[in-house]
Amino acid sequence: MSAKYTPISAISGGRKNLKMCVRVAHIWLIRENKVPTSIIFMNMLLVDEKGGRIHATARKDLVAKFRCMVQEGGTYQLENAIVGFNESHYKATSNKHKLSMMHNSTFTKVHSPAIPMNVFEFKPFNEILSSTVEEVSTAVIGHVIERGDIRETEKDGRKSRVIDLTLEDLENNRLHCSLWGEHADKIVTFFGNHDNDTPTILILQFCKTRMYLGAMGVANAFNGTKLILNGDLPDVAAYMRRMTNASMQFTRSVSQISTNSSASLLEDLLNTNQMTIESMIKSTELYVAISRVTSRGGLNILINDDDGDDTDVASSVIYREVFRNV
Repeated sequence: MSAKYTPISAISGGRKNLKMCVRVAHIWLIRENKVPTSIIFMNMLLVDEKGGRIHATARKDLVAKFRCMVQEGGTYQLENAIVGFNESHYKATSNKHKLSMMHNSTFTKVHSPAIPMNVFEFKPFNEILSSTVEEVSTAVIGHVIERGDIRETEKDGRKSRVIDLTLEDLENNRLHCSLWGEHADKIVTFFGNHDNDTPTILILQFCKTRMYLGAMGVANAFNGTKLILNGDLPDVAAYMRRMTNASMQFTRSVSQISTNSSASLLEDLLNTNQMTIESMIKSTELYVAISRVTSRGGLNILINDDDGDDTDVASSVIYREVFRNV
């Protein structure tokens, strides 16, 4: 990057005389709840040649100007933005600063192919699964192995569509993913034209962690969540290479799941009478239940010894293979 430009990594609070060369990797709009046609904020994710990322915003009275000035994916010379601290509760990036557009801020189109299309900060599945904190902004990459039917829900008089997915990573960890609204529609459209024998690599950026049936998963957070399916990106190509060259076998096709059956399974488990370890051994119900579990989060097995006291040791486990994916 030319020395005349300030890299994102060198930005400091309060500066107004910045001149930067960036790509607008993502744009999302915040609308008024009661008046959806009224846009109150325009948000942008900016990346530079060195991989820096920063959140930029334009307030309501400047939205029209900058919607005409920039396009998602374009590269620009940005001047006269003001730097402030990123104090939002829900942060789009880990950068401690963010940019605010002013009346004299400008984006001038430039040719700069060296700037990546996007820069991701992926969170490993095992870290998400071991977490207990919801509403944390994150990004994930994995392949889709299960999908449910799209369904309609209603809350506070507002209807929304949702679809459930199961994602798998290259370490065979599985993560639940709920997608709402236009993201759910995008999934349905994609799989309507997709060859099921070809792996589906999914990237979800600016999503949030959310508990589902006792285990931590992810969901789209707001209009800013970016969903990419088999994108033409280096990250997707690298994932596919690792998947192809790996010694272990991965689930490549996508099977159908029923959200209702998952909920019914949980209900059945909660309403089933407790069994001793002896009666468990004689019954296949425990093994069937565990075979449906995709992560250890939320899984608890109560074991009693011969005296009725709690113990952490189980013997005579017949179907050991059901524990391999947990």
